[in-house]
Amino acid sequence: MAAPGTSKAILHVDGDAFFAACEVARNPSLRGKPVVTGRERGIVSAATYEAKRLGIHRAMPIFQVRRQFPQVTVLSGDYDLYGMYAKRLYAIVRRYAHTVEEYGVDECFGDLTGQDEVLGMPLPEIAGRVKQDLATELALSFSVGLAGTKALAKLGSKWNKPDGLTIINQDEVWQYLAGTAIKDVWGIGRALSVQLEMQNVNSALDFVERPESWVASKFSQPTVELWKELHGEPVWSLSHGVPDAPHSIQRTRTFTPPSSDAGFLWSHLSGNVEEACMSARAEGLIPARASFFIKSQEFRYRGDEVRLAYPSDAPTDVLKALRPAFLKAYEKGVRYRATGVTLLAFRGERDLQLDVWGKSEETRKTSAVFASLDRLAEKYGESVVSLGSSFLAAQHSASRHIPSEDEYRERFRIPGTGRKHLPLPVLGSV
Repeated sequence: MAAPGTSKAILHVDGDAFFAACEVARNPSLRGKPVVTGRERGIVSAATYEAKRLGIHRAMPIFQVRRQFPQVTVLSGDYDLYGMYAKRLYAIVRRYAHTVEEYGVDECFGDLTGQDEVLGMPLPEIAGRVKQDLATELALSFSVGLAGTKALAKLGSKWNKPDGLTIINQDEVWQYLAGTAIKDVWGIGRALSVQLEMQNVNSALDFVERPESWVASKFSQPTVELWKELHGEPVWSLSHGVPDAPHSIQRTRTFTPPSSDAGFLWSHLSGNVEEACMSARAEGLIPARASFFIKSQEFRYRGDEVRLAYPSDAPTDVLKALRPAFLKAYEKGVRYRATGVTLLAFRGERDLQLDVWGKSEETRKTSAVFASLDRLAEKYGESVVSLGSSFLAAQHSASRHIPSEDEYRERFRIPGTGRKHLPLPVLGSV
């Protein structure tokens, strides 16, 4: 189970199509049928395996699902329900593990080290009991991995989805590493996987077969720690805290009259991103993905979900990632009445990887700038500084028309009394 000289036994439990599965558990008449969630976002956020077999995938526009697959049940997300199921998940795992890390709303780690003696049963049997209790009490399926480190346990839970139980013994670990693409390894982001693939590191086994000195010379300390974890050396301990972080952060804006102007729509979307990123920074959360929608006057949604080049809580980074998808979703001549953005896949500072090109360090510096602006906002109000790309939306919120040049000058003139701060946009746009 663990590397020589260690006695760690780490369990990772991962929900299968968790959001959609929770909806099926609540309404058993949906069992065996294609179901998706995400109606409120305009794109698919989760899909049952029956829906996936039809070719439905995350971020597919809901209108496209309805048009191509009328037999699919489309539901809005109920995050209170998912949170309730998550708490029950953690409670069941705590029956068997002396420490549980609530890693996400649909997954957790459990430390089973020494629990074979405490509970009087072999560790694989304990893992099986956890899985059985989850299925019986929650009517949901989970994939479970058991190994000597967190990274290997996470690899195990992904090995045989859905509804799998994978035990990775140290003398057999090479088989699992060889069968796992480097881009699918926990902690390896897209940018880092590209860099590794350029150096002929295509699988997890290729990665661990490189000398530690080679990894240390090219990458950050978290990457070295990952290398050790995949070797079976426990480095990452389980967090004892109980996080109270949201699974997603969403901001929407509805405006009248509807508009077909792409610049105006983008400005409203930019304002949404600024607000969502400010909330993320306040929570200490760093998104790795973002989705958006634009809603037409006929209530037709268009949107997409994108992965950020590097996890970031800076709105400029999020907007850069969303821009191509927005231009693709926007239809000229269509009148739109609302926009929305959702930040997803939050990471902690420890989970972030440094890359050899310095992009991550650039992102950290940008984030620090916006953190400074947050402090200004706390003192003077949220509109004290904003992105230039959000300017049209800010003006529309203040008045129902675009001001003339004279009105513009008057609005931003600071009188001797009355107005306490100046809404100063950052020059330029993103």
